Amino acid sequence: MTHKRAAAGAGSVFPWKRDGVQVGWTAMADLGVGPEGKRKRKAIYGKTQRQVRDRLNEVLRDRQRGVLPTSGRLTVGDWLERWLSSVTSAGRVRPRTLDHYRWLVADHLTPSLGSKPLAKLSPSEVEDALGRLRQKGLSARTVAHARAVLRNALNRAIRDGLVSRNAAALADVPEVPRAEMRALTPSEARTLLASVRGDRLEALYVTTLGLGLRQGEVLGLRWSDVDLEAGILRVSHQLQRIGRQPVLTATKSETSRRTLLLPEPVVAALAAHRRARVAEQLAARVWLNDWDLVFVGKHGEPLEATAVLRRFQAHLRAVRLPVIRFHDLRHSCASLLLAQKVPAKVVQSILGHSSYNLTMDLYSHVAPELQAEASTAMGRLLGG
Repeated sequence: MTHKRAAAGAGSVFPWKRDGVQVGWTAMADLGVGPEGKRKRKAIYGKTQRQVRDRLNEVLRDRQRGVLPTSGRLTVGDWLERWLSSVTSAGRVRPRTLDHYRWLVADHLTPSLGSKPLAKLSPSEVEDALGRLRQKGLSARTVAHARAVLRNALNRAIRDGLVSRNAAALADVPEVPRAEMRALTPSEARTLLASVRGDRLEALYVTTLGLGLRQGEVLGLRWSDVDLEAGILRVSHQLQRIGRQPVLTATKSETSRRTLLLPEPVVAALAAHRRARVAEQLAARVWLNDWDLVFVGKHGEPLEATAVLRRFQAHLRAVRLPVIRFHDLRHSCASLLLAQKVPAKVVQSILGHSSYNLTMDLYSHVAPELQAEASTAMGRLLGG
């Protein structure tokens, strides 16, 4: 009698005994290394050697095709690994976001929940795991991100019929405190611009403050996006880093892609900056600016965000201004525009916000002053 050839790595079939009496046959399927870093094996049982051998080959073929076990045997770690693979292959997630997902799964979600049966995961278990992450010193925002990743993965499991409810969506999450925002006053903004005059990155600070660009947007700005004669600038890309590797990607949403009119001081700063960079490139033995970026290092290399932040904050300290985040230049732009009575809808368009409500929510601190001015104006109108 001929038998089916065993799959590679299938191992041997042995007698299965109970209380010293053989009741069938068994084999062990090697399923490789799981998400926890441990080798996984699956025991196969049957009444005959052929039954066990056929079942063993079937399990190993399923593993090679990436077919999951039934939800009763599927762990949270198994599913997170599968979900990450599907997210990666779909190509709809930005590289930096995907890198963040992988970090949250590998370093936090899998160690805390990976061994739990997917079908039996409860909201209480998720809450306990999130609590332990907080005790380890993770910020409330990072823990909230971890919960969001788990929630997304479980939504896919619901769609595929593996679970009936989303334990992460039902779990309570630590409240995320809103980041403190500190916008520069008009006087402080003028002091800052005076302090950076002549600095190699003067145009970077002027452009960020004048247009409210995100840091990734200003660092990813290309000369092909800038038309100084027409006085316009197109925001279409941003510079990110995956580990230590710089990556130039398209901006994340339709509203982020926008065309802006340049104030005259921004045009002047960018024109002077371009002349300086052309001279620098001609004198350089090596020039690394393959992306034609506007703002680069001394050899044409992409700028590193933390280095830009340190340099920016050093200028603030030098003139005794509040030491704010680089992102607060964007907030300063919005606050200054609103204080100049620029309509909030226009500010929304300049900043590339997804909604008017987001703009007004972020800059509600400016609203009382504007409302007072509006009330005074209406009083003058009604009073004749």
